[in-house]
Amino acid sequence: MLHAVTPRRAVTILSVVAMGACMVTNPVSFQQEAPVNRPFIRDILGSTVPRLGQIVVLQSTDDPTVSFNVPVDSTVTDQPLQYQWLFNEPRDCVALDGGTSCEPTIPELEVAATGATERVISRQFRVDTPGCYKVELWVSTTGFARSGDFHTPVRPGDLDFATWWIIRQPTPPTAAIDVSTCQLDPTQSHTPS
Repeated sequence: MLHAVTPRRAVTILSVVAMGACMVTNPVSFQQEAPVNRPFIRDILGSTVPRLGQIVVLQSTDDPTVSFNVPVDSTVTDQPLQYQWLFNEPRDCVALDGGTSCEPTIPELEVAATGATERVISRQFRVDTPGCYKVELWVSTTGFARSGDFHTPVRPGDLDFATWWIIRQPTPPTAAIDVSTCQLDPTQSHTPS
């Protein structure tokens, strides 16, 4: 009695023959990439100076130096955090060989590993000239990749940032700067002190 070979039996026979000819010499690794433990910039009353998102208004008679103390939490306690302060950094892209770059030219800095989850990043900026000034803090546990785009972390998702505005009012105060126009068009660009 002859048995007809059905399509199902044909697939089974081909699979058995094919597997017999295939030999796996290296074990297959199914390791997953470690989860991203991104840093978190914290807004803590009494610790975060100035508070996150605050608009700092300086009158012409005020001290032109603004101090920043910003706590950052990270569960990666055995490695330094990478960060950048940007002070009125332009977002204009520059032409490069093979494309453009929209990245800041500010170098990365590090805050050392302390074994604690909270670290404080500090900086001072001097604002002598009346105008609007945008201050940004960008933090990553792995650093920033040179991708040609603005602030691309080495590992996707490993990033936190905060923005503040400093307004230095002119003399006389009758020519005061309107806060609502500052966020649209910073008027001055200065080197941080």
